[in-house]
Amino acid sequence: MDDALLVLRAGLTPAERQACLDMVRAQAALTATMGPRLCEVRGPAAARAGLQALRDVTCVIGREAADAERVVMAIPDLDEGERLFVAGWLTRGRKAGPRAGAGQDWDAPGFTPPDAP
Repeated sequence: MDDALLVLRAGLTPAERQACLDMVRAQAALTATMGPRLCEVRGPAAARAGLQALRDVTCVIGREAADAERVVMAIPDLDEGERLFVAGWLTRGRKAGPRAGAGQDWDAPGFTPPDAP
């Protein structure tokens, strides 16, 4: 199974959105909705083409997208909150590299404990 994020067309009426979500559910499991335009689905990778073909789906984004910023900027009508959500969704589960002080005590040399004045 594969996760994907759908961006729905802006300005859908509640009835149009519901009809679109019903068509989405016929092809994949709808796992979450975020606001009126973003939906997370789970299904086979082969279902993406069918989801993208739906009239009210602007784009289908998979987790394999390597450059989150490029993907987000390629969707022209996202608002700031939607951009942040898509960027975060794309980076979820990816390692960002080692953190400074990872695995060390709070009072290790060079670090200040969180309760220090």
